Amino acid sequence: SVVKYPIFLKGEGYADRFMIYNYVRTNEERNDYEGSFGMLRPEIDMVSPLTPYPMCSSLNGMNRMMMNTEAVDKIQTDNQNKLLYRFKYTDRDDNMQVICGWNQDPDGMKINGPNDKNIKSIYLNLGTDTVKKYDIYSNEIATLHSDDGIFCLPLSDDPNFFKGVFTKFEEV
Repeated sequence: SVVKYPIFLKGEGYADRFMIYNYVRTNEERNDYEGSFGMLRPEIDMVSPLTPYPMCSSLNGMNRMMMNTEAVDKIQTDNQNKLLYRFKYTDRDDNMQVICGWNQDPDGMKINGPNDKNIKSIYLNLGTDTVKKYDIYSNEIATLHSDDGIFCLPLSDDPNFFKGVFTKFEEV
């Protein structure tokens, strides 16, 4: 997912901005890496010229979630397969934060054997009782609740966003 790159760059402090320089796809050939990259279909597309690919919608969603944030910290686990970044909003006084995380092994590496089903989740103590989960397009998916501040967050190959007022960010 193209969303991982700007989050990684911002989370690691390598860049503040991420710019797409080839906005419209000009070629459909897979081996033409420059021409086949773009967020909109070519103007000559017979079905729907200049309509966005899903990549465009996911970058828009990421921009909505990450606007006016700065990196706070990260958690990397399981031989670096699970990666989570925590960001705080710089334009708010309510301590609202967003966590972005994904599993870099979408097939589910079986660390504890073939029956290990929990590889795509992580348990975190977030020090809050409510967390809102958003998909890669910034659609709110669920509100998660906890009595003790510990949440089991599902992670997939696509980044997920988790929003809340976090006082902790610790793996359990």
